[in-house]
Amino acid sequence: MSTRHESIWNGTVEQPSFKPLKEDIEADIVVAGGGIAGITTAFLLSQEGKNVVLLEARTLLSGTSGYTTAKLSAQHYLIYAKLIELYGENIAKLYYEANCNAISSIESWAEARGIDCDFLREDSYVFTKQQEMKSSLEKEAEAYKKLCIDGDVIEGSPAFSDAVASPVMRNQAMFHPGKWLKGLIHEMENAGVRIFENTSLEDVEKTDDKIVCKTGTEHNITCSDLVIATHFPVYAENKFYVNNMSAESSVAMAFKTDKQLPTGMYITAEMPKWTMRNVKVGEESYILVGGESHPTGDGMSEEERYNRTALYAEEHLGLTKPAFRWSTRDYFSPDHIPLVGHLHEDTDHIYVLTGFSKWGLSNSTAGAQIIKDLIMGNDNPYIALYSPQREREEWTASSGENEAVKTYGANKTIENLKNNQAAVIKKDDKDIGVFKDENGELHYIDLSCTHMGCGVKWNDGDLTWDCPCHASRFSATGEVIGGPATEPLEKIDHL
Repeated sequence: MSTRHESIWNGTVEQPSFKPLKEDIEADIVVAGGGIAGITTAFLLSQEGKNVVLLEARTLLSGTSGYTTAKLSAQHYLIYAKLIELYGENIAKLYYEANCNAISSIESWAEARGIDCDFLREDSYVFTKQQEMKSSLEKEAEAYKKLCIDGDVIEGSPAFSDAVASPVMRNQAMFHPGKWLKGLIHEMENAGVRIFENTSLEDVEKTDDKIVCKTGTEHNITCSDLVIATHFPVYAENKFYVNNMSAESSVAMAFKTDKQLPTGMYITAEMPKWTMRNVKVGEESYILVGGESHPTGDGMSEEERYNRTALYAEEHLGLTKPAFRWSTRDYFSPDHIPLVGHLHEDTDHIYVLTGFSKWGLSNSTAGAQIIKDLIMGNDNPYIALYSPQREREEWTASSGENEAVKTYGANKTIENLKNNQAAVIKKDDKDIGVFKDENGELHYIDLSCTHMGCGVKWNDGDLTWDCPCHASRFSATGEVIGGPATEPLEKIDHL
């Protein structure tokens, strides 16, 4: 059985397609970003009677939302003991409630609208096989008690009898994000939302009472409010987001199998972290295994990361038939609480959703509800919690290339390149990328990221050029496949 290089979510649901913007238009609200954050925000605002336009620079679900592990859980690794230590019990409790309410909202919306998205309530476990990690897990379980979270710490775990300890959070959930978002898209169309794919937000021009959204199609949209839900903000008036978010990538594989994990969702406490859950699509059963988290664009071999994931699945779960494999990237805020609200302190009508720190399915749903309430003038108990302008300890800037970045492919030469391989060569003290495509044709590329000029690194597992600064991704021949960059890498005609 061959392995498909796509996510199981995108590979088992066909999403509707939409044309690019072809004329200047007006709307009440423009939402930029076709993942769960943008789609949910556009859906909620359309239910309030707003005239909404949704823009996606490529195709819907082509970003992180289509490449997730699809856990709908408020158990975000070991976050609650840390939140209590940073901000106290009240803030930690609000974070838990916001995510639980978001999960319940998805459940109720799906039931009310007849959206079959394989929603299933499951318990969620963080487990360890290392005795030295036990105290950290017990500390997290103690945080559960302080916050009245429905959970506990147990010896072992249902899936791994040799586990030392496992904090369990009860009544969490998992689902099929492709099916869920396809249902929301259908609801949006019925509510009159205009959706444009292959239409990027390029720039913003503000007047006294209107916002002009300039797009990559050379056509503009004039609106009263703009919501930027593009994973990393494609528009910002200063370097706050550049300086306060870091990017991390990981890989996942779905193994077709007759086996099933015991009921629940699982993640290891020790490093490297591994996450796993059952997946049922129609009559087919799979076990999803993900891990190998690393700074985006660290220059190490992504293919080796896929191989290590497959090895872990075989050694620990007896899985040998990967049907799907994919990689994803996530943006982290310094305290791992998302940044949702006004883009900047003085931008009353421009809003942002970003920094979901690997737990974007529940957090983005909570964030969409916050943005809807801000625009509609409603109260929401979580506005201050998620606000980018919230009071916080001094944050350490996280931009800039990782110190340990290597250039994978630097030891290759043009002469020994095989098809679908890349090399990095020097010309006039400048790094030049060379990619040899499946037909043997060579492509020469300037490796300066078009976002802020960082040097991109070759990803041999996904055949992409990845930026270590802000996680822009480019195809092997330089086209943008993930922002914040909006322009392709410069191609070099000859050396």
